[in-house]
Amino acid sequence: MVPDAGFVLGQLKYKEVEAKAIDGVDLTSEFQKLHLECSDRDAFNKLVSAIRNKLQRWGATSKKDVVVVATTVIAAVKYSAVLEDIEGDWVVSLSLYVAKQVSAMKHPSTTWHKDCTADLNQALVSFLKLKDEEADAASSSVRMRAQNNLAPERSSGSDRNEKAMFRLWSELPLSFGKQWRGP
Repeated sequence: MVPDAGFVLGQLKYKEVEAKAIDGVDLTSEFQKLHLECSDRDAFNKLVSAIRNKLQRWGATSKKDVVVVATTVIAAVKYSAVLEDIEGDWVVSLSLYVAKQVSAMKHPSTTWHKDCTADLNQALVSFLKLKDEEADAASSSVRMRAQNNLAPERSSGSDRNEKAMFRLWSELPLSFGKQWRGP
């Protein structure tokens, strides 16, 4: 007995899929924006839609089996994430969401596709949590740098030194108001 596509799709594991690009589909700019520019729900959803649209266009032209299409989509998302040095649970959830959306065009009756919005929500929540942690870490490192780079305290002798320097500068033969001439 051959397992149906829904069963095989349900057994797909992100870690077992080899990262591989799809010819003619470039997801790197979207992943760069996700990694560097995106910090809220709307921007995340917009970029995920762009990723999904590119992969759905590829999936619509592909003559491959639904399982191969889903596996290829997961591999492409994983490849783009590896290229941009992005890790996290949100990438796994995102790859499953996009794979379910793309493969649903090929085989819409499979129950595997029904929980794709849960995958998207999990990706969004994990992504926003990661961004908050990164922002907290960045602000704490800025605070630490600010604490480490405090202005030097004046010693009692520095006032005399400053006055002496000002006196020396003021005694220089500078003619104010005259036009400067080169040497």
